[in-house]
Amino acid sequence: MRTNEAHIFLFISCIIIGILISMNIDFKNEKVNNFLTVDQYQNAYTERSKLYNEISGLKSQYRKYNSKLSKYKNSEEDRYKIIGEIKEELQENKAILGMEDVEGEGITITVNDAIDEYNATGNEQHLVHFYDIIFIINDLKNAGAEAIEVNGQRIVDGTYDYCGGTNIKLNEVTIVSPFYISAIGNKSVMEKYMLMDENYLKSMMILRKISVDVKTQDHIKINAYVGSKKYDKAKPKIKN
Repeated sequence: MRTNEAHIFLFISCIIIGILISMNIDFKNEKVNNFLTVDQYQNAYTERSKLYNEISGLKSQYRKYNSKLSKYKNSEEDRYKIIGEIKEELQENKAILGMEDVEGEGITITVNDAIDEYNATGNEQHLVHFYDIIFIINDLKNAGAEAIEVNGQRIVDGTYDYCGGTNIKLNEVTIVSPFYISAIGNKSVMEKYMLMDENYLKSMMILRKISVDVKTQDHIKINAYVGSKKYDKAKPKIKN
């Protein structure tokens, strides 16, 4: 009987020792490499930077929308204030798009064909052409003009057509020389920019003898664009 108990004890001891040994086996062939290659590190760094930028943008949007939401949760009096702010923002956007009358400091430019002694030669270079006005409008925009008007016609994107020769069509109205151009913006900056030696307006004066008169104004009023803008090809992008 004692012999059987000894065998059983020995058997159990062997099992326990076997388990302990198996738990301490070193699986050398299953080592994991925790180091990244240069490309893997660069990709991970780029992805992290992208995620940080997205998070920053989302935080900024959250603060903006949360601020607006807080306003909506306030009293009835604050709601009227919010409505006023929305109307003011809408008014500003309409002014930027040219749909509202605007006023402020700026410059006026009068452009006319060359004086008679040059004009008598019949040289086309001494006449003001449609492309001259296009170049002047673009230069005024580059000089920071916030609103532009030519012969009483408000200039907004897509409101002028190429007519050829000395004619230009603005808001479906055909205009010829002389051209009276008004621009609202920083009057000193615009005057200096338009009269630079390398500028198009200055070349018209010197090389082609075109009559040009530039004056700064403390107050200019430019009327709203009265036409309608239609987009045939450009369509709003639908966000997913």
